[in-house]
Amino acid sequence: MFEGGLLACHPAGGPVFPNNLDRSQYPLRTRYWGIFNGTLVMAAAAATLVTPGTLEVTLPICFAGFIAAAFVRNSHRSLIPDFGAGALVAIAFLGFSMLSALWAAHPYDTLGWGFISVVAFLGCGIASRVILSEPRRNIFHISEGLWIGVAAGLIYLAVEILTNQAIKIGLYNTLHLGPGDMRPRHHFSWKAGQLVSILPADLTRNVAPVPLYIWATLLAIRGTTAATMVRATMCVVFSLAAVVVMISENETAKLAISAGALLFLLARSRPLWSLRLLQVGWVTVCLAIVPISLSLYRMNLHNAPWLQPTAQHRIIIWNRVSEETMKSPFLGIGAGMTYWNFDSSAAPKEGEMHLRYSRDAHSVFLQTWFELGVVGAALLALIGLAVLQRIKRLRSAMAPYGYATFASAAVTLASSWGMWRVWFVYMFAFAVVIFAIAVRAGIRAERTPGLPHALG
Repeated sequence: MFEGGLLACHPAGGPVFPNNLDRSQYPLRTRYWGIFNGTLVMAAAAATLVTPGTLEVTLPICFAGFIAAAFVRNSHRSLIPDFGAGALVAIAFLGFSMLSALWAAHPYDTLGWGFISVVAFLGCGIASRVILSEPRRNIFHISEGLWIGVAAGLIYLAVEILTNQAIKIGLYNTLHLGPGDMRPRHHFSWKAGQLVSILPADLTRNVAPVPLYIWATLLAIRGTTAATMVRATMCVVFSLAAVVVMISENETAKLAISAGALLFLLARSRPLWSLRLLQVGWVTVCLAIVPISLSLYRMNLHNAPWLQPTAQHRIIIWNRVSEETMKSPFLGIGAGMTYWNFDSSAAPKEGEMHLRYSRDAHSVFLQTWFELGVVGAALLALIGLAVLQRIKRLRSAMAPYGYATFASAAVTLASSWGMWRVWFVYMFAFAVVIFAIAVRAGIRAERTPGLPHALG
């Protein structure tokens, strides 16, 4: 990582830099912070695929690394986030979330969830601004660290899935962990004090970031890899990601990476169609998720034999959340209150499959309606539209990666955990940071002879 991306040769035989003098103009001592932050990003990217909970530690460390680099360069202005239209709407959403503590049953919990999200939002804003001001020599190191870290994490996941989590089992037994140390307990089987098996579902969270991170990873490869190797490298990494997702038990990730791939292909030939499709789809799901959820249940899809049990379970959960939403549709019940509102041991209604209920809404769109009402749903819709407008302004060859990331994120938001879980919030925050890194690498590579692939 330390030298490969910066000193890789292009077809003419020269370095990645614009001319043969750059190697002497940018000695190692001028690139320490690029190497340092690239290593942090690499470690965070790999670790989040090993266990997403590590982001609660690694993401703040990455933020601190970027801030330290800005101070060293005396680039204090880059520490001020860019409060554009999208950022202002996001601030309004977070502000309303914290304001909902006034009518929430557990106001301190609401403020706590809101504070975590504010920290992630400000961290993303500051990191993105610092990335814009980073010297080119540092961006290449950081981008290379990004895709190497994701590739390493994908290899780990592939090995774990194919070997029934032999790495994890061996590690836990070496550490002499016991049944009381592992959560959730029903995922782990023990014999004579030794861990002998782990349910495949235990890797569901590990696979969740893959559809969100793969598009930034591919863009980073385009910006840092020699022209003779870029296509092969991108194909190998994407194929590895697709295989890992498809052999996993994370059905949402399968839908997310598929949606991202379709939007990527469409955006390469019809970018305007892609934009309009995402705009209409986003607004529809933000504003109409309650009647959609109720309709799915009324159609008896929760008992459809051709649907997987996890999908049936979600339809039941969505219906219950939708029914509760109708009791307070304007302001909701307060941020984070979904976790307090449902009894996981509640008996199913007549005609429902006997499945365990969840404290999560398993849909951020529906949870927003339930907790923040129509006000929160409208603000969420505006946030998405603002993000799409920013993607539209990217260079034409970069925009497909942005649309693909947005599509994958939308599917993940539509059918997975709860919106206030720390690892979940940080997973999306890290996606924003790494996409900013990849875009910056692409912009710089566009001006670099020997890397024409950076922008198509």
